[in-house]
Amino acid sequence: SSGINAEYGGVIAQPELTLTLAASLPPNLRVFSVLTREDGNKHFLQALSKQGGGYFHYLNPKEKGKWLEKINDLYGKCKEPGLDKVHLKWNMYSSGDTVTQAPYIVSSLFNKHRQMVYGYVSHCRSASLLAQLGDQVLDTLVSVEDLNVREGSVIHKLTARAMIEDYVNGVMSEDQRLHEARHRKRKEEIISLSLEHRVISPFTSF
Repeated sequence: SSGINAEYGGVIAQPELTLTLAASLPPNLRVFSVLTREDGNKHFLQALSKQGGGYFHYLNPKEKGKWLEKINDLYGKCKEPGLDKVHLKWNMYSSGDTVTQAPYIVSSLFNKHRQMVYGYVSHCRSASLLAQLGDQVLDTLVSVEDLNVREGSVIHKLTARAMIEDYVNGVMSEDQRLHEARHRKRKEEIISLSLEHRVISPFTSF
C-alpha cells in the first residue's frame, strides 16, 4: 500500500495522494484538523478535512482566548454523526442563470450545528440539499413562498459579507492550483461587492 511521506515541519510531501486517501476512508473514519500557525497551509488542511468528512478549525495565535471554545466545538463534532459531500442545487427558472454562493464549498454538517449558505441567484425560489450520511444519500427540498419574500438591502449586505469572508478564508477547490485560479478570477467581483454594499474587504476600506 502507498504511504504518506512528511517533510520536516509537518509539510505533506504528497498532498494529492493524501487527499485521495482521505476521500477513500470508510464512513466510520473521519479527518479533523487544526492549524495554529499563521504561515501554515490552511488550504490543504481545509481540503483534507473536507475530503475526509471531518472539519477544520484555524486557531488564530492572536486570539488564544478563543482557542478552548473552538477545540470544544471540534471535539463535539467528533462525537456527532455528520453529513458529508454536501452540495446545494439551486433550482433556477432559466438554465442560463448563474449562481454565486458562499461558502463556495460547503463543509460537512453536524448535529446541533448549522451552516448558513448565502447566494446571489436569479429567478430562484427553491434549492435542493444533497448530502451523504454513511451509505445513505440525503436529498431534501427547501422552498420559499411568496409571503416569505422580503425586499431591502439587509440580506444583500449579509451575502456580500459572506462572499468576502469566504474569499479570504474559504476553499474554492481542493486542488491548490484551481483554488488559486478561482481566487484571482474573483478579485474584481469582491472589490465590486465591497464598494456596492460598503463592506470592508482585503482591497478596500471605508
